[in-house]
Amino acid sequence: MALLEDLFEGWGTTTLVGFGVIVAAPVLLPAVGAVLRPVVKTAMKGSFWVLDSVQGIVAEGSEELRELTAEARAEHRSRTRQTA
Repeated sequence: MALLEDLFEGWGTTTLVGFGVIVAAPVLLPAVGAVLRPVVKTAMKGSFWVLDSVQGIVAEGSEELRELTAEARAEHRSRTRQTA
């Protein structure tokens, strides 16, 4: 009997807390969801704004790099034609 008591020693509080969470979950989860939904939605909108901004910056940088490459290639070709 002492072995069984030692096995379940300290489970009283844990069991009560676990049971309380199980009982309260159906009541609390919709309330928590109602509060968290707008927060998550706002965070997602912010991340979309950041994504759009980064895409714009990358597109501008890519365009500048293409222009720079074209200028360098044109200068290189004109120099090789002059030396030839």
